Amino acid sequence: DGRPALTGTRLPLEEVQEALAGRPNFFENLEGEAEAFLDLIKPGDDLSGSLKGWLRAQHGITVRVLPAAVMPNWRRRYDRHSQRLFISERLSGPDQTREIAVESALMRMQVAIAGEIQGLKFSSDEARRIARFEFGRYAAHALMMPYAAFLSAAQRAKYDIDVLRSRFRVSFEQAANRL
Repeated sequence: DGRPALTGTRLPLEEVQEALAGRPNFFENLEGEAEAFLDLIKPGDDLSGSLKGWLRAQHGITVRVLPAAVMPNWRRRYDRHSQRLFISERLSGPDQTREIAVESALMRMQVAIAGEIQGLKFSSDEARRIARFEFGRYAAHALMMPYAAFLSAAQRAKYDIDVLRSRFRVSFEQAANRL
């Protein structure tokens, strides 16, 4: 029919999914970096506020929540020229915090994230870009739900996701993903 065959060709997203599925979902270096970051910013009960303060103080970045009509297809967008991180109002509180944490982790933990990506030996820049985002999201969850505290709470709560969601101020999906 004249169309090229795609037999054996993997899309970059599939390559990343296969690489991550083939190993345990625990990245010790990222967990350690997240703990060090938390020790630095000392968020108390306001991780979002602490991350916003860190972004402003360390990188001159301000965070703005924009109406859904202005950002109909975006969860977050970082504008390097204006030094602003835009977050969609469409997101729940925990999802807004995650997006701020993702951007913060990509900046603060870039060396550790690059090390994880390099270790997986992806075949394209697009696969590395997708993996960078996945590791940024993993790191954001590590900031929102620190490993040792989350594991201890999970064991005490008998892995009750609703209890964990409430205790760590995260969404059901975020708590389930972290488990």
